[in-house]
Amino acid sequence: MKRLYTLLIAAIAFSGSSQAVLIDFNTAGDLTNNFNEVTASGDARGSGKFTESSGNGIGGSDAVLAGTTGWGGQQVYNSAFAGDDSTLSVRIQFEYNPVAPEILSGGGAYVGFGANSTWNALFGNTGVTTDNQFMVALSGDNNTSNVRRLIHYNVADGVRVQTTGASVTLTPGSWYQLSLTASNNGDSTYDIASSLNHVNAMTGVVGSEVTSNLTDDFTNGDFAAGDDAYAFFGGQASTDNRVGVNFDNFEAIPEPSTLLLLGMALGTLWISRRRR
Repeated sequence: MKRLYTLLIAAIAFSGSSQAVLIDFNTAGDLTNNFNEVTASGDARGSGKFTESSGNGIGGSDAVLAGTTGWGGQQVYNSAFAGDDSTLSVRIQFEYNPVAPEILSGGGAYVGFGANSTWNALFGNTGVTTDNQFMVALSGDNNTSNVRRLIHYNVADGVRVQTTGASVTLTPGSWYQLSLTASNNGDSTYDIASSLNHVNAMTGVVGSEVTSNLTDDFTNGDFAAGDDAYAFFGGQASTDNRVGVNFDNFEAIPEPSTLLLLGMALGTLWISRRRR
């Protein structure tokens, strides 16, 4: 039993560490080489939506800037995670900057998972082709300065369902972390949880919650039936060429199901005994 337990722990460590992704944007090309850019208007990369930004990240490191022209969009990590992973988590750190008009009145930052790497599914807007996804957005509260709400979106076959959390007041120039976790219940339902935390601007260490976690139970059979899951982050830009939002430290973590891990451990134990 002790050996089986050890093998199970090893299987968990191997499975989690081999697929988890952390992009800190400190190397030239981290954005363009690892992400597909999708904007609300379908513009190609280089249209001023997202750019690598030198010295504007955590502790003076490099970052990604969303802002210079028009609506923003999604940066979709271009390698898929297994769609049958029981739990998928994604998070991004960002500097709250209320200079941009859309940051005041619309979504400032969001993260999520979708079923395709090149779809155009920004909030399921009218006229935009939607695909199956989960996401959490930090959005403006009736154009009230510095007041935001966490909003969950569940998009399935072009139909969008959303849940809105309590209002929170953010501090201009401060860094925060936005996180989303989707846990499959073994069928087409998911437990969704998101959080917004303070972040130390010099070290990137995550601190206390800004607001209580927002939780939901969503049904998305098409997402559950898919083979792949793609993590993304995004934000809205400025319409008048003013500065938008700086993003740093994108992280996505898949967690295989317990049955899969147990099967890996049992398989390893069987092979070990066969070799004796």
